[in-house]
Amino acid sequence: MNIGNRLRKARERKGISQLEVSKRININNKTLSRYENGNSEPDYNSLKSLAELYEVGIAYFFSENKNEEYDLKELLKDKKVTWGEEDLNAEDKQRLIEIIDILVMHK
Repeated sequence: MNIGNRLRKARERKGISQLEVSKRININNKTLSRYENGNSEPDYNSLKSLAELYEVGIAYFFSENKNEEYDLKELLKDKKVTWGEEDLNAEDKQRLIEIIDILVMHK
């Protein structure tokens, strides 16, 4: 995923339009569109402003990780999970899943 795709994805996650972004960080809407389409790249100050607005670190835009989205429930089930120095067994992980489920479903 290139910088433009990550910029678009971060903006969409925040649920704001290109026009709103351009107003909030004071850049031209066409410039933002060129960034998101990969036709140009933002300078450091623009990238910093975008990262702050989207509430991500600047490194997010350059990450090589192709799997940046994870289903926490699946991670807890399928991966070795630790709490500090302690490994969580299957029963501990299931309880953790149930607790998180309660918290997420009862916002």
